[in-house]
Amino acid sequence: MLTVIFVHGISIRADAYDLTFGRIQAALKRRNAPVNLVRCLWGDEFGASLRAGGAAVPSYRETKGAEDPFPPAEEVDGWRLLAEDPFIELRLLALRPLGDAPEFDPAGSLTAGEGLDRRIRSFSPSQRFLGSLEQIGIHVAAVEEAARAVTETRAYDDALRASSGDPGEFQVVWAGR
Repeated sequence: MLTVIFVHGISIRADAYDLTFGRIQAALKRRNAPVNLVRCLWGDEFGASLRAGGAAVPSYRETKGAEDPFPPAEEVDGWRLLAEDPFIELRLLALRPLGDAPEFDPAGSLTAGEGLDRRIRSFSPSQRFLGSLEQIGIHVAAVEEAARAVTETRAYDDALRASSGDPGEFQVVWAGR
């Protein structure tokens, strides 16, 4: 007897898998197919999962993906780029033309990038914000580690070098593409 192993895709979990497996099994039975259908459910244990209920995915909470199964191509492309390179926005900022070199300052004032770096590194989120993150399962230590991981990258340093010092410029990267 032929054995067929039913392997599912990356986002499938037990409920959806069981439903599909049952449908395949019923179809084989209706056809009197001499096939032994074998389970290979791996998603629950090894598949990717959305931490914090998908809080980091825009509109995920509101739609659960059901209302608009085909988001605009530019949104998909943006998320695909971020999935492939989490630092793409910083890399894009670093590609901006550098402004005029600052004049030598014997007093040692900070460049625009150095000032922005100091502001970023000294940023302290409010307790209310941190409490909200904790409520959805994102712990303060994870936020601190993520900030540290970003500020230790070459992409971060390169973006600061090209910075005008305006924190708003970091919000323009995707809007300007």
